[in-house]
Amino acid sequence: MYKIIVAVSEYPVRQALKSFLEINSYSVVEANNGAIAIECFIKSTPAAVILDLKIPDISALQILHKMRELNADTPVILLVSNDEIDTAIEALGNGAYDYFHKPPDIERLIYILSRCIESKESLKKAKTKTTSMLMGHLGSGKNVKTTIEGIETAANTRIPVNIQGESGTGKSLIARLIHNCDTSVRGPFIQFDIGSASRGNRSVSTRIDKLFKQAAGGTIYFKGLQDISMTAQSNLISAVTQLDDTGEDVRIIASFPVNHKVRSNEKQLEQTYGKEAFTDWLVIKVPPLVKRIEDIPFLASKFIAEIADELGIPAREITKDAIKLLSRYPWPGNLRELKNAIKRAMLTSYGYFLKSEHFYFLQSGKSDIPLLSLKEEKARAVKDTECRAILNALDMTSGHKSMAAEVLGISRKTLWEKLKEYNVMA
Repeated sequence: MYKIIVAVSEYPVRQALKSFLEINSYSVVEANNGAIAIECFIKSTPAAVILDLKIPDISALQILHKMRELNADTPVILLVSNDEIDTAIEALGNGAYDYFHKPPDIERLIYILSRCIESKESLKKAKTKTTSMLMGHLGSGKNVKTTIEGIETAANTRIPVNIQGESGTGKSLIARLIHNCDTSVRGPFIQFDIGSASRGNRSVSTRIDKLFKQAAGGTIYFKGLQDISMTAQSNLISAVTQLDDTGEDVRIIASFPVNHKVRSNEKQLEQTYGKEAFTDWLVIKVPPLVKRIEDIPFLASKFIAEIADELGIPAREITKDAIKLLSRYPWPGNLRELKNAIKRAMLTSYGYFLKSEHFYFLQSGKSDIPLLSLKEEKARAVKDTECRAILNALDMTSGHKSMAAEVLGISRKTLWEKLKEYNVMA
């Protein structure tokens, strides 16, 4: 049963509305002044509000503003007199859902009420679905929830977005998620590496101008700003803002890496671009991995599945001891370093589990996780698959090596050599 606040000072009108609403299966909370209306709004979490513009003690516009501040999704329907039309129109501009002349047409009021509640519920379900999807990409830790809220806000607006975070925190993923969460998007997602472009021969400003035309209805994501001079960065931001004012329907996103030793975005960005540079930009801050320790089990499992799919090798199960080790490590390279560490562990170990000893390079203090070439990755993948096949064959034959060699289609000598090569005790 949906709860409706009826904020009307006149008792007969309030009681009449209450009766009609209850007949139509609504639960009614009464308020005869503005203070009580706001108190009821805070305590009762209503599905909608019916608010008389002539309510005493607080102006209806102030009440509307407060309710929108507390929960912008709750529809507010106004009751107005003939001399209050201008105020009602102003209220619509400030977020009111609709208005009715007094006395209201009850049947139409009930219809509008049901429609606005259905709309609210649909939006709520859509938002829940979007939030679940984002948590499936980013995790559900408390420090990443603000980032998720920022993505949802950015997806519903076209104002420029400033993604701030250390190198390796996943700013490119955040930019693409903003684009993907926009249900009204009709254009492409274009990622433009300004650092690489600035090293070419073509005019960067000319290319950006063309990008705006190519990205009509979509998103342009500028990355690599750390690779150009501060003056060039400032000029670029200014140029992008001017182009954005030309009327092209393009969402602008730019990311700003921050030195992990600084752990502060505002001061560095202010020194680089000036205090007013991002006044009209929506800022989304991406926390470093050391601030998201609770997400490491989720991220580790996610990366294991991704790496297994990328390399065509079986996935592993990571042990609790390995998770404890990963949770203690400082991760100066953030998500990128975590994924590379997991990839290295998967490619240099055998068995069904990823254990803490497989991350020996972290325990020894070697924080640089080298990337393997495609040839090296393929070789590791072949060895990994071969080792698993041998272990499976030994399991099937209860450790009988001659039978295992026959199952594998190799000689007993070759099997012995493989067991020695992979350091497998059987």
